[in-house]
Amino acid sequence: DFKYDFAEDVLSLRYSVYLYYLPMTFIPALFLMISLCIYNGSEKRRFDEKLLLIPAGVLSILFLTNDFHFLAYDPSIPLDQFIVSTGTYTHDIVFYLLYAWIIFCMVIGILMLLNRMGRSGKNNVVPPFMMIIFWIVMWGLFTLMETYHIPHPYNAPEINIFSMLGIFEICI
Repeated sequence: DFKYDFAEDVLSLRYSVYLYYLPMTFIPALFLMISLCIYNGSEKRRFDEKLLLIPAGVLSILFLTNDFHFLAYDPSIPLDQFIVSTGTYTHDIVFYLLYAWIIFCMVIGILMLLNRMGRSGKNNVVPPFMMIIFWIVMWGLFTLMETYHIPHPYNAPEINIFSMLGIFEICI
């Protein structure tokens, strides 16, 4: 079930879940854009960096328009009752594409930052790898808490944001 049930009607509850995925699509793109800036060593943004916003925008639009195509969540109950609660849907291709996008952006961004560290004379790659291990451990704890329905103080976007900030801080 969605953690922040603040809406009263079914449509508002459902769209609050869809809106939750906006940062999940744009945060990895922004991470990769910043990694490109650091890697290229330029203060000025290049046009090709902005192109990374296109897949993030398309994924966001696909999540927001899920009621028309059911490519992210495919409800197993009538749409007028569907609030994206556990057991009432199956994930579809857009949901998996989102996670592929997140992994792609994070892996490429981290590799670029590690490469930049090596070129700048910072040969100690242990701290970034420690941050990556911390990130994986946090995801593991989050997954365990979700699996066993234990209340957790953080969600997926928070894990990604704080991990990316830690990686940036270490690599700069």
